[in-house]
Amino acid sequence: YFLFTAFFFFYAIFFVNSTKKINPHIYTKKIWKSKNSRLEIKTSPGSSLQVIKFPNDFGSFLPASHIRLSNYSKQNILTYLLVTHPFTISSLPNESSIKLVVKKTSLTLSPNINYAISNPYPSLHSNFFKTAENVLLIAGGSGISYTLGLYQNLISNNSTNVTMIWVLKNKSDLWILDHFNVRKIDIYITSETQKTDDDYGAEDEQLLESLQDDEFELEDIDPFDDINEVTNTSLKTIKFGRPNLNIYAGCVNQFDKANNWVISCGTKSLNDDCSKWASSLKARFHSEIYEL
Repeated sequence: YFLFTAFFFFYAIFFVNSTKKINPHIYTKKIWKSKNSRLEIKTSPGSSLQVIKFPNDFGSFLPASHIRLSNYSKQNILTYLLVTHPFTISSLPNESSIKLVVKKTSLTLSPNINYAISNPYPSLHSNFFKTAENVLLIAGGSGISYTLGLYQNLISNNSTNVTMIWVLKNKSDLWILDHFNVRKIDIYITSETQKTDDDYGAEDEQLLESLQDDEFELEDIDPFDDINEVTNTSLKTIKFGRPNLNIYAGCVNQFDKANNWVISCGTKSLNDDCSKWASSLKARFHSEIYEL
């Protein structure tokens, strides 16, 4: 009986939860420090995104950390071992609530059931937050969930210059900015056709302009036409089209290359393009892949 239990335990940890490389320490923390909670879920008509909110009972953690959710049951002792889904924390550690930005997919979250929520685990080393001086954040679609947590932390550090770009297809997704402290952001909408709740689509289209292009002109649009009002609108620019990263080279092309960072979150193709561009500038690079 003992051998069977041990075998099942390690099988659940290493094989069931994810096809990605797993750090067993994460799942040790998950089992012993997980919480359970119900979720508050908000969305907006025509949007492909949801804001998920629940109490922050975890205390200190690094910005842009990840958590995992699974269905919770007091009767099921395997609650903390079976299949879980990773999500990125978009809020700050010192806030009273944890907030996630989640893309509507076949995975349906409900406000009417309890979820087991793992202890947050980091995506970046703590040294990043101590040494980064010039940071360019690039989000594709729902990848904004990752860059929001980093951005809000970095703007509180007067010694860090941070620029954030969000490239998306659906203008109706902009409502989520109401729920976060975003002082300045450059937004590029790659499709003029508004999406419906049932037209989420894969985020696999080309999101960046060819890096060989030297000129970049896009049509300006009213940033908040038919969008919930957001404060400091003069610092939020919205344009139709795809960004040419070359116009942002000055953000990370500073003398001390070791402290210049390009961080992207989106599809593999977007991250690959950003990686090549960062390498050409000799800037440090980090990415998170969001394929869903």
